[in-house]
Amino acid sequence: MNEPFNYLKQVRYVINISEENKFGEVMCEFLPQEKDEQAVFSNEIHWFPALNEYDPGITTEKWLDLLKNKSLIGGDYVWARVLAVFYAENGNAVPSVLNREYGYDGSLLQYCTNIARSVRSLTDCPVYRDKEYWTILFQSESADNGKAPWYRRRLRPELYEALTQINISRYLPEKVIISDLEQKQNGNPEETSKVIIDTSFDFTTDAHGKDPDSYSETLQRYHQKLWSKELPCGEKMQLVCCGSGPYCLTWNQHSFASDAIIVGFRYHARYAKMIRKIRSEIPDWYDEFDRTFNHRSYTIGGMTIFPKHMNSINQMKGFLVCDRWDLTLECIRRYYKGEDSPLYKFLLADKFFFDLFVDFKGYVDYFFFQDCVTDDYSKVIFWYGNGSFKGNKRPQSAADYKLWIERELDFLDKRNERIKNFLLKSG
Repeated sequence: MNEPFNYLKQVRYVINISEENKFGEVMCEFLPQEKDEQAVFSNEIHWFPALNEYDPGITTEKWLDLLKNKSLIGGDYVWARVLAVFYAENGNAVPSVLNREYGYDGSLLQYCTNIARSVRSLTDCPVYRDKEYWTILFQSESADNGKAPWYRRRLRPELYEALTQINISRYLPEKVIISDLEQKQNGNPEETSKVIIDTSFDFTTDAHGKDPDSYSETLQRYHQKLWSKELPCGEKMQLVCCGSGPYCLTWNQHSFASDAIIVGFRYHARYAKMIRKIRSEIPDWYDEFDRTFNHRSYTIGGMTIFPKHMNSINQMKGFLVCDRWDLTLECIRRYYKGEDSPLYKFLLADKFFFDLFVDFKGYVDYFFFQDCVTDDYSKVIFWYGNGSFKGNKRPQSAADYKLWIERELDFLDKRNERIKNFLLKSG
């Protein structure tokens, strides 16, 4: 047996859940813990980049400090769960396998790139070959499964030790196992018709502290009932719930996932300085907003669905239009007119989906987005700025931020009302 680490005072995240904030606040406690170091970090020769070839310069102590940053770990701990997956499988972590086992649909490495970019922005650390951001977190080894090359990843030793100290395993998600029988039962139209939609229901309350888009069973059922209806193209969408996890819904051999469209930018690393400024300038307003925003935004009026796959619209709108729904809808409007936009090629990749709605009006009406467009559907109503895709797309003053939030929430309330009226009319 290898000698374990000495007992240390370990920093560990715990969730202090209150009635006001179901996601909880991160706080620290100290406890001893053992871990076998050499069992994981042996056989250096096959791993690249070698530890003596590239060093991001982030010590275990610095990682511990970074992991306390809510903008890095994610407001719903989504990135903590990603790190926990790689931690659990360390030294034998094949991303394609982990994607299937944990239901990430090819997105694990994209999540890791997001984490690494955030670390880079917070530390200004060097990047291997000036472009391999993943190396901030991992080393990689090429192997052969007898059919095609595949790549194992292991966490850099400093990060591994820091994750050990904060007990990252507490965030490890369950592996996704869904039986064919369960899918058939979940797709029963009679069962779907029994679902009663409450437009004030807060999906954070049944997501068990995780991302409601992926883990709220109620949200899945609401999506299934709302969007299982006749399409503008004449077909009828009949969604099937596939249990809790990123593969939320399926129809016609396509997978769909929930996407939250109301955002506050509070956990965007590059916006952290502005959030601190806003909090200091309008503290009373911000404190009330921060206390209630998740619970208001995670109602059905703040949710939609998109096809689920690597480089999906859900993922790419976060990179290319700062996750703004008004700019995303403008990209969709331009797509139907054949005009270019930052999201055009990703929308085109889902042509089958947008063809279902025939045109922009069909898409807007189907998903109840009328309050984000003009009466004639010719223009999108922007919540900040003039709709330009250039320059800084997030509010740059406390007054603009407050106005952005107010306009978002006004749209949210109106959309919830539209959904409620639709349900009353349809019985």
